[in-house]
Amino acid sequence: MSALKSFLVTCLVLDVVASLHGVQAVRDSNVSFRNRRNAVSTWASWTVWSPCSRTCGGGVSMRTRNCITRYHYELNQLACLGDDRQFKACNWQACPDSSQSFRELQCSLHNGRDVLGQVVNDWVPYLDGNLPCVLQCYSTEHWIYYNFGKVLDGTPCSSETLDMCIAGNCVYVGCDGVLGSNKTEDMCRVCGGNGEECNHHKYVYQNDFPPSGRLGYNEITKIPKGATHIEIMDKSRNYLAIMENEKYILNGDWMINWPGKYVAAGTSLYYERTPDDHEKIIALGPTDEDIHVMVLFRERNPGVEYQYWLPQSLQTLHLESVNLTRVDKEGESSVQGAQNSLHQENGDKSSRQEKRRDSKRRKKPGQRRRRGGSKSGKKKCKCKKVRGNLSNHFCQSNFVAHIKVLSKRTMEDSVRIDASITRSYRNSFSLMHREFLWVPGKCQCPNLQTGKDYLVMGALSSSVSYESRLQINASSYVRSWTQRNHRKIEELQIDNSCND
Repeated sequence: MSALKSFLVTCLVLDVVASLHGVQAVRDSNVSFRNRRNAVSTWASWTVWSPCSRTCGGGVSMRTRNCITRYHYELNQLACLGDDRQFKACNWQACPDSSQSFRELQCSLHNGRDVLGQVVNDWVPYLDGNLPCVLQCYSTEHWIYYNFGKVLDGTPCSSETLDMCIAGNCVYVGCDGVLGSNKTEDMCRVCGGNGEECNHHKYVYQNDFPPSGRLGYNEITKIPKGATHIEIMDKSRNYLAIMENEKYILNGDWMINWPGKYVAAGTSLYYERTPDDHEKIIALGPTDEDIHVMVLFRERNPGVEYQYWLPQSLQTLHLESVNLTRVDKEGESSVQGAQNSLHQENGDKSSRQEKRRDSKRRKKPGQRRRRGGSKSGKKKCKCKKVRGNLSNHFCQSNFVAHIKVLSKRTMEDSVRIDASITRSYRNSFSLMHREFLWVPGKCQCPNLQTGKDYLVMGALSSSVSYESRLQINASSYVRSWTQRNHRKIEELQIDNSCND
C-alpha cells in the first residue's frame, strides 16, 4: 500500500513539472512569434515634392515618408531604418539684379513688429560668418541688432559657396546643384575643373600713408575682367570703396554704405563691416568689367590685403601703380595713340575754322560784335590759353602728367574730373592709375572735354580741410596731348633742368 502511494505521488509531481514546462514553452513561443511580427516595420511611400522654397537663385524642395509599425505597445520593437525626409535643390536660375536677396526678404518680413519696445520698419540682414544659418538683422534707423532664429530652408550659407541652410544646418551643395554632390569648382569657377589653368594673385597694399599726404580717395589696384573669388580685407578706420568704369558702386563720393549686397561688373559684391570698422568685400565672379579698388584714407594704413584668381587665357600685365619716371616701350603705343588723337584734333580744328569763316560771311555790314557778355549783362566765362616758358611751368608744377578725362562732375564751387593717369613726367608725390583733378570756380577753366587726352601741369592744393587735392586752374599749363608735346617734356626730363 505504501509503495503504491509513493508511485502515485511521484507521477503527480512529474505531471505538475511537465505542465509547468509546457506553459513556459508556450509563452516563449508567443513572445518569439510576436517579436518576429514587429520586426517587419516598413516605410510608407514618399509624399510628392513640396514647392521650391525660392523662385530663383537656388532653393530646396522636401518630401517625407512615415514609418508603419502595428504593435506600438510591445517593447524592443525594431524602428524603420533611414531618414524620414529628403531634400533636393531647385530653381537655380539667376534672380533679377533688382530683386531682394533671400536674407533681405526674410528680414523685411519682420518689419512693423514690436521688437525690444520699438516698432521697426527697416530690418536688413547682418552677415555673420560664424552663424550662417541664423537670421540676424539690424535696423538702420534704431541701430538695433536682433536674432530672429533659424533662416528658411534654401538660404545660402555664405556668398562664397553654393551651400545652403536646411533645418538650421549648413548642407554642402556640389557645383552641379545637387545636394551632397562631390563635384566642385576650381578657383576659376570651372565646375569639375582641376585649376591647372588658373592663376592666383595675392597682394598687400602697404602704403603707410598717402604719399602725397592727401586724405581722401586713393586707388589700391585694378582687378581685371574675368577675376573670380575676389576678397579684399581692411583692418583700420579707413573705408574701402569700389568703382566700375566712371561710377562708384560702394562707399563713393564721401557717402558710406551699409553692409550688404551690391552689384558690380556683372557679379554680386558682399560688403561686411564689423562694429570696430573692420571691412571685408568678397565676390565670386567672374567679373565682366575691370573694377577699381579704392581706399578712403582717414588714418595711417596698416595694410589692405586683397586676392583674386584669373584664368591664364585672360592673364594680362597688371600694373599696381604708374611708373612715375621710367620711359619704356609702353610710351611708343601712347605716342601712336597720340598721333591718332592729333589727326582728330586737327580735323576738329579745321572744322571750327570753317564755321568761323561761314559766320563772318553771314555777318551784316556794319554789325559789330558785342563785348562784355550777353544782353542780360552777365559776364560770360572765357578761358585764356596759358603761355610762358615751358621749362618754368614744368619745374614749378607739383605734377606733370598725360591724362585721359573719363568723366566730369560739377560740385558746389568746383568741377571734379575723374582722370586716368596714362603717364607721369614729373611729380612730388605718387600718382595712382586714377585720380580726381579739381578745377576751382564756376568758369571751369581750363575746360577739359570728356574722352580726350591732355598734358596737364598742376599743383597740390590743401585749401580743403579734409583733403588735399590735385588742382588745375586758369593759370595752369594745359594742352591737348600730342606727340610733339610728349617730345618736349621728354627733353626737359633728360636735361633735368629743375633744381628740386
